[in-house]
Amino acid sequence: MKRADLESTYPARISRIALSQIGIGKDSSPPGTEPGYRAGDIIARDRGADAVQLLVLYYDPKTGEYGTDTIRRSFDGGWDRDGQDIPVLRSALERDYPYKVRNVDVSLVRIK
Repeated sequence: MKRADLESTYPARISRIALSQIGIGKDSSPPGTEPGYRAGDIIARDRGADAVQLLVLYYDPKTGEYGTDTIRRSFDGGWDRDGQDIPVLRSALERDYPYKVRNVDVSLVRIK
């Protein structure tokens, strides 16, 4: 169902934020909001030490997607990543990975 159809079917005070909360459109983040993460941010689902962590490689405002890769701490104290570029919808990533662990220089993260 398209946005125009939804608004005509349910005209009772539907706002952009209300529509974004139910996932209408490609990116369900409220219009005009800045991305929650930037390149180099390491993010996690929870605060636990065993949580899977992702490295944000970039944000593409045209598609509303983050480029991400799995990252882990190496034995020598640095960071290693898998070398993949996995696109994830902004609204899903910011909802599912709410914790920012830290920020690192992406060029210094080793690919393994």
